[in-house]
Amino acid sequence: MNEYEQNNIPDGFNTNVKKIVMNNLRTCIILNNGNVSCFGSKIDGKNSIPIGFNTNVKNIYMAGSNKCILRNDSFANCFGDNF
Repeated sequence: MNEYEQNNIPDGFNTNVKKIVMNNLRTCIILNNGNVSCFGSKIDGKNSIPIGFNTNVKNIYMAGSNKCILRNDSFANCFGDNF
């Protein structure tokens, strides 16, 4: 957190941004190379995308504490409550 109690964008994820997806709890950034990082509230302990699923990402869909990623190889994975 910075001095304004805002979350800072993780190092390496503030340039070459392809897409930003956010909801009321967190923000996820997809870089042009397909890497993704999520940051924001950790209230439910589900802020990040598991290692191994945070690369080759085409799109992210978020609702509440759930996140689904669509990978460039057309496979989808979801994380969060009951996943």
